[in-house]
Amino acid sequence: MALILGKRLSRLADAIEKQKGRGLTAHEVAALAMELDILARLASVQEQELQAHRLGESDRVRRDALEDEAGKSLRQLATDTDGIVVRPDFGRRS
Repeated sequence: MALILGKRLSRLADAIEKQKGRGLTAHEVAALAMELDILARLASVQEQELQAHRLGESDRVRRDALEDEAGKSLRQLATDTDGIVVRPDFGRRS
């Protein structure tokens, strides 16, 4: 979509540049306004999509960091200073 937006904006700029010095008719102004409105909506959709991807990536990074910290904490809890592994008993009968 980004390529589509960029190309359409470039074509629109070229079309406006060609009209330089001649002026625009009411019909041409209306067509340009409609084209700009469409492009603005396309840009908005792309921004929302990009923000969703960034949020997903930041959530993944935070989740990985939390899992690492939890793992470190559990390893510290499970091993005492003498190197003896302490196994938690959750009420199971052996």
